[in-house]
Amino acid sequence: MKVTETSTGEKRFPGVGTDAFFALIRRGLGISAEPLPDGIDFSELFTLAKAQQLTALIFTGAAEDERFAGSDVFAEFFREGTRAMRFCRMISEKTDEISDAFRNAGVDHILLKGARLKNYYPKKGFRFMSDCDILIKAGDYPLTREIMTGLGYDPALEKEEREYVWKNGDMAAELHTSLIYGEPGAIDDYYSVRLPVIAHMREGEKMRFSPEDEYVYIFTHFAKHYRHLGAGMKYVIDLYLYEKAHPDMDHDYIKDQLELLKLDRFYEHISALIDLGFRGGKGDDRSGFLAEKLTYTGVYGLSEKYLAMRALYYKTANPRLQRFRETVFPGAEDKGMTDRYPYLKKYPFLLPAAWVCRWTRLIFHDRKRIKKTLATVNELSPENLGRFTRDLEFAGFYPEESDKKE
Repeated sequence: MKVTETSTGEKRFPGVGTDAFFALIRRGLGISAEPLPDGIDFSELFTLAKAQQLTALIFTGAAEDERFAGSDVFAEFFREGTRAMRFCRMISEKTDEISDAFRNAGVDHILLKGARLKNYYPKKGFRFMSDCDILIKAGDYPLTREIMTGLGYDPALEKEEREYVWKNGDMAAELHTSLIYGEPGAIDDYYSVRLPVIAHMREGEKMRFSPEDEYVYIFTHFAKHYRHLGAGMKYVIDLYLYEKAHPDMDHDYIKDQLELLKLDRFYEHISALIDLGFRGGKGDDRSGFLAEKLTYTGVYGLSEKYLAMRALYYKTANPRLQRFRETVFPGAEDKGMTDRYPYLKKYPFLLPAAWVCRWTRLIFHDRKRIKKTLATVNELSPENLGRFTRDLEFAGFYPEESDKKE
């Protein structure tokens, strides 16, 4: 799988190539029993699998290889994979508990993302979930609030009447009244206008997705992550397994919807990558580039990519200065500030005092954070922003057309 010249991402795991990583995924999913390539660094593989939230799947893919079984990292890899599966089982059980409570109370809802996609994996714990996502109707939130409180959850975030986060120990549940919002241009327009139709959220109707509309949502959510931060290989696995489970989907309809979302080019290249990685196809001239990006940036991507995307989206005149101001003088509504200085929620006028406390803490106790911040500010150079834009367009994204200002 040759990496194209346009790729600018640094290989963080030179001991695990993209071909080897795809082979391990195929073995873990039971697609093939092909021998693993020579030269895999299993210590790097362990780090990569954790960064990708694929520890249990990758361990399964490597388990029968004698070289892996004799490696120093085998036992630790096994423990981490087992821990991940236990955590996923807990999230899954708690999700079922919430869903049952909603159903018993007559609350119409749809499980989203991992809560649904786990069912397409050979073992549900292979699809890691850090929380659960549930779509509800906005008018039902007062009732769901009572239910969540009754189940022992506390509100952690209630944002713009579109997203509500509830926590109970290690379990987090995100309740959504909109599938995707706050995205530039076509995506926000599509889900603002089309959501009541595609999910049947009109008054008096039960919510449901067609397989095609659910697939479009899964792909759009993946594209959002890729564009903002970067995205891991689990999103590509999700798409492949969903397609496999729904062989009769209307792909012309899917393509039409993704064209409205201006994601049709990206979809074309990701489809070629899926064909190459899982079906023995040839891929296209972007496949190597995308394989590298999806393998080496991890499931949560890179913070500097988010900052670059934000600067481009808001057309910030001086992104370096903007980032410096946000870091040195964060607002009273900043979650990091309110978590550390809870009094800001009630007394926002004390923000300058909180700034002084924050500066003192960073200078005397967290100088590494200062160095990291300065490094991210430097990432927002015109050269890096230009490189980032070219990479997105090469992957298939349309040039940014938003004229939104900060």
